Amino acid sequence: MLRLIAVVLILAFGVALPFLIWGHQVEAVLSVDGTVTWLRGTGWAWAAGLALIVSDVVLPVPSTAVMAALGIIYGPVLGGAISAMASILAGSL
Repeated sequence: MLRLIAVVLILAFGVALPFLIWGHQVEAVLSVDGTVTWLRGTGWAWAAGLALIVSDVVLPVPSTAVMAALGIIYGPVLGGAISAMASILAGSL
């Protein structure tokens, strides 16, 4: 039992340590504004969204959240068009 508690504490410390050291940077990047800025800067968010929605055919991907993210990144018209194209492609497969 003592060994199990030690393993759990070591794992918890291993997960928490990076957040204690780099927590502010991680929070800035993973915030909604930081994520949208990063995805707009890469130019490949449409491809990632398309791949995630199509992979929903075989993997449990929350396609509604991906569609909402595409709408936040590209706006309702272009994000909706990309989401619709991905849904049609996934349905065709």
